[in-house]
Amino acid sequence: LQWVAQGANFFDHFDFHMEDFNHGSVHFVSSNEAFQEGLACADARHAILRVGSRSHLQYKRRTARIATKQSWTYFLAAMRFSHLPWGCGTWPAFFSI
Repeated sequence: LQWVAQGANFFDHFDFHMEDFNHGSVHFVSSNEAFQEGLACADARHAILRVGSRSHLQYKRRTARIATKQSWTYFLAAMRFSHLPWGCGTWPAFFSI
């Protein structure tokens, strides 16, 4: 195992991006805002990303978008999810580009 993102320092391995290339109903925030507003948090057992309140932009909700600081040619990802949003209009996603 060459790279692990887990525990209280989970988000140290990620960059926070604010661009919304899809022009959707989201307002991505900086890492500072995400931690201050409780949109991103991590402890010994969990890393959490959540949606927040409506932003000053009409019909948009505040949240965080992250990408790893490291890149690979080949990789195997093992993840455990304890909660995912469900229902009409939700789009939980994991992309590898």
